[in-house]
Amino acid sequence: MLHIDLAHHHFKKLKDKWQNDADAIYQIFTFFYKQKEIIEILYRNDLEHLLLSSLLESLEYRDNDGLTSSLAKKSLAYLLFVWCDEWYLRGMKPSPEKMAALF
Repeated sequence: MLHIDLAHHHFKKLKDKWQNDADAIYQIFTFFYKQKEIIEILYRNDLEHLLLSSLLESLEYRDNDGLTSSLAKKSLAYLLFVWCDEWYLRGMKPSPEKMAALF
């Protein structure tokens, strides 16, 4: 699925920058905003969980991670997903900049 590969690729690139880049959260919201049409297709087909899977994959979550690592990775992925999910469901208002500031 091309659109999921796009999400995986983008989230992986963001993850590589997260340790050194203060605006990674802004970039995630911007990605969702720019890919609104693809995300809309996912939601219409009840496939929004694939976005969460992409976030988990980009954080390199593995079933055999230690407990602390597993909790940290899953917590971050779910937190980001819930924020993006709620934002999408509300029509992606306010802007990605405002969402990043709220986060």
